[in-house]
Amino acid sequence: MTNEDQIRTIIEEWAKAAREEDMDGVLKNHSEDIVMFDLPYPLQSKGMGEYKKTWELFFNWTRQPKIFDIVEMEITATNDLAFCYGIIHAWEKIKMVL
Repeated sequence: MTNEDQIRTIIEEWAKAAREEDMDGVLKNHSEDIVMFDLPYPLQSKGMGEYKKTWELFFNWTRQPKIFDIVEMEITATNDLAFCYGIIHAWEKIKMVL
């Protein structure tokens, strides 16, 4: 398995945890000093405590079943460092009746 494949697997497991509201799974591969930038407020979260709060907001804001789909992902990885960016569609599934 390549470095890129290993990173892709970690990110896909993270997305699955987000869909399933599995907080432990969402947090498991992050360091305590994480810095995250995201679209909804707060735009920046520093540290595991703030990062966890953003997920609590997301879980409370959306209902099941959730959509948290990776639609684009680019990964660069070596044995010592990896960088990834992409686009994720995140919302709840809504049944429309006309």
